[in-house]
Amino acid sequence: SATPVLYPLHTLYLLSNTPTTTKTPRETTRLTALRTYLATPTPFAVIDYDNNGTLEGTATMARYLTGHRTSSGHNFMGFQDAGEAYGAMINDAVRLSDDIPPSPDPDAFPSGEANPTYQEQRVARNKWRSDDERRIAIAGYFAVGYQDGLDADHSSFLLPYDKIDGQDVFGYVNFRLRSWLGPILLPHVKSLGESMSDTTSLNEAVSVFSFSDTHGELSISHYMLHRMLASDGLFADLAFDTPTVIDEGDPGDPFDNTYAGGRPPALTLLRVAAYEGHVRDITQVLHDYAGEGLGSTEYDWAYATNLFFLPRKGKNPSLKKALSFHNDMWQDTILDALESTPNDELARGKYSQILLDQPLQPGTIPLSSAGQIPEGVPQSGDIANKQYPDVEQDMRFALYKALCTNTVWEVPYEENTFVDFAKLREETSYGSLFTVSDGTLIPYEKLDQEGKGAFEYFVREDMRFYEVFDDLETVNLIARKEVVEISEVEEERPFPSSDFTFEMLRCSFPVPGCTPPQ
Repeated sequence: SATPVLYPLHTLYLLSNTPTTTKTPRETTRLTALRTYLATPTPFAVIDYDNNGTLEGTATMARYLTGHRTSSGHNFMGFQDAGEAYGAMINDAVRLSDDIPPSPDPDAFPSGEANPTYQEQRVARNKWRSDDERRIAIAGYFAVGYQDGLDADHSSFLLPYDKIDGQDVFGYVNFRLRSWLGPILLPHVKSLGESMSDTTSLNEAVSVFSFSDTHGELSISHYMLHRMLASDGLFADLAFDTPTVIDEGDPGDPFDNTYAGGRPPALTLLRVAAYEGHVRDITQVLHDYAGEGLGSTEYDWAYATNLFFLPRKGKNPSLKKALSFHNDMWQDTILDALESTPNDELARGKYSQILLDQPLQPGTIPLSSAGQIPEGVPQSGDIANKQYPDVEQDMRFALYKALCTNTVWEVPYEENTFVDFAKLREETSYGSLFTVSDGTLIPYEKLDQEGKGAFEYFVREDMRFYEVFDDLETVNLIARKEVVEISEVEEERPFPSSDFTFEMLRCSFPVPGCTPPQ
C-alpha cells in the first residue's frame, strides 16, 4: 500500500517533482515560479558573524528547508522519506538549461536600442540570466543547508550522540537526500575548487558570478567550504552514500551497474565529473589556445579534484572503511576505464552522463540500510589495503594523453618550425617508441611503459614542457596541503558504539524500514 503523507510539506515535494515526460510551457513557468520561491530569503537567521551570541543573516527558503526543519534528539530530520522527494524537486529546479537566448547587439537593429525586436530579445535574455542565477544559487544553498543539518547537534538526554555508526545522524537518516548531492553539484565541481581561493565575504555563503555568453558560476564562501571540508562535513559525509548494486552487468565495466534508487554513489559521480572536466578543459586549451592558460587550468582542477579524493586521518573507523570502498573501486575499475577512453569522449562527459542516466528503480530502500558498506570491504582494523588515489598522477596521465593527440608541434624558440616525427624516428633512439612508421603519434594510453617514458621525455625536454609538469606537481601539493589541514579539524563529540543502530531510535513518523522498539 502507498505510504501515507504524514508531513504537510511532503505533499509539496511530491507534487513539485516533474515527470520525465513533461516539458511544456506551463511546466516551464511552474519551475520558474518554484525557483523564485526557493531563492526567496526567509527571516530565519543562520550565522553569528561577530560572535556576540546573536544570529544574523538570512537563509533562503532552499537552505532553510534542507537543513533547518529538524527536531532535537533524532525524532525527525526534516523528511519522512529520507529526503527523496525533496531532493528530486531540487534537482528539477536547478537543472541547467542550454536553451540560451541570444544576447542582442543594438547596432544590428535599425534605430538601435529603440527597436522593439531588440528590446524583446533583451528582456528575454535578462529573464534567462536571472533564472540561470537562481538555478545555480539554489544548488549552492542546497549544499549549504545540508551542511547546516550536519552541523546541528541532534543529541538529547536519552540519545546523547549526534552520530550513528560513525555517520552524522542528519546524513544517516536522510541518506536519500545525501545521494542527491551528486547530480545537483555535478555541474559545479570546478566552481567548488575555484572557491577555495575566493575571497567572498563571510556574509555571503553562496554567490553567483554571471558571464555574458554562458552559465554563471557558483561560489561558496571560504568559511562555508571550511565547514564542508571538516572531518565531519559534507565531503566526508558523501563517502557514506553507497547504494546497493541491483544488477552488476558486466563485472569489468564499472559504469553499467544498476543501483537501488536509480543513482550511483555521489562521490563516484563527482570524482568522474572532476576527471572528465579536467580533460575537457586541457583539451580545449591545447587545441584552441595552443596551450595558453594551461597553468591556470591545472591550478583550478587541482583544487576541484583534491576535494573529492581527500585522505582522512581522523578517529572515525566507519569513515575510513567507507572511503576504502570508494578508493578501491576507483583504482580497481573506474580509473582504468577513464584512462583507456579517448579524450574527446571524456571531454563530452561520456561517463558522467551514463551515471546520470541510471534507470529509476521501483520500491523503497529501507532506512535501516543507510550507509551500509557492501560486503568485502575490509573492516576498520584492516582498512589500508590500498593507498589513496594519487591525484597528481591521474592529472599528469590525462595531460600527457591530451598532448599525444596534438598533430602539429612547433619547435620551441624557432618560429614556424615544426617537428617532423618521421625524421625524429630516424635521428633519435626514442622517436620510434611512441610513433608509427609514418610518424603518427601512438595514443598515449596504448603505449607501453618504455613508450610512455620516451614520449614524456620528448614533451618535457624537447618541447620544453617541464615547467607545466613542475607547476602541476606544485599546485597539487598546495591544494592537498590546504584541504587536508582544514579536514583534520576533529569533531569532539564521541562516537557511539558499533551496535548503536537506527533500529534503536524511536521514530515520530512511521517511515519505510523504521520499526520503533516496543
